[in-house]
Amino acid sequence: MYNKEDAKFVNTTTWVLLNHDTHGVAHRKSFLSQHGGSFVKVHQGYAWRDIPEESDVAAEPKTIYVIVDPEGKEIIPDNFQGFCRENNLNKSALYGVANGLRAHHKKYTCYRKEV
Repeated sequence: MYNKEDAKFVNTTTWVLLNHDTHGVAHRKSFLSQHGGSFVKVHQGYAWRDIPEESDVAAEPKTIYVIVDPEGKEIIPDNFQGFCRENNLNKSALYGVANGLRAHHKKYTCYRKEV
């Protein structure tokens, strides 16, 4: 009864069934039970969006910055900007150290680590 691809395009038969009259709510519920996904309110009615399966979505690695102070102690700050502010460091200069553009900033070094 419903064409999944037509639900995305305005004025197709499926789109009109899902949006046109008071029965649209019932049609949307039926459509979701068959195809999954979700409906999002847009200026022309409701647009259907497919939700990718959990296995298809790969978690992106998180980048953390490790700062090495002048004594050689490694620090992993929760808040990079806050750490720079507390220690009177320039955030851009430390990012430059992490990117290899500078050797150090006020004897602090920094590198990126993927977690």
